Amino acid sequence: MALYEHVFLAQPDLARKQVDELAERFGALIAAKGGRVGKTEYWGLRPLAYVIKKNNKAHYTLLNLDAPPDALKEMERQMRLENGVLRFLSIAVDEHETGLSAPLRAKEREREEERPRFHPAASDSDSAPPPPSESPAPETAQQADAAEPTEAEPAEAEPAVAEPAVAGPAAAEPEKVEPEKTETTKPQQR
Repeated sequence: MALYEHVFLAQPDLARKQVDELAERFGALIAAKGGRVGKTEYWGLRPLAYVIKKNNKAHYTLLNLDAPPDALKEMERQMRLENGVLRFLSIAVDEHETGLSAPLRAKEREREEERPRFHPAASDSDSAPPPPSESPAPETAQQADAAEPTEAEPAEAEPAVAEPAVAGPAAAEPEKVEPEKTETTKPQQR
């Protein structure tokens, strides 16, 4: 018997249970004709690349089949008659893929990327810097005196500079200020 990968697209208005029933029904048809279904994967309701029969989404399902060609032809004939099936594609393969298929692996990778990761090296207290609220205490009295300003040496305060709150291209250009025009009056002649 030949090995096939068969993917069919079901109407988006069908429930997940109905899509699973379709897969079981087609699997039973293959079994009745002397074949078997190795693996069934539901890939989910996914967007279509283009509109098919006024639908822009479909339920994707993969069936790994080990069946004679006549059984596959009969299943495809039944799928053409089924209103719930939008499209299907059967491909002959040398061997079935073990493990998850490519779409499910991609979905699993997305889930892993969303999870927060725990890094044991980052939790070591030896390598972590002290929290910003704690400042290290000076070791000697001379260092303590040098660190604090005295009355003779007032601390130099930096003047606060107001930054413009405008973001974007307008913030990059300095404001152009035109000098005020003053009117001069001529002394009145008598």
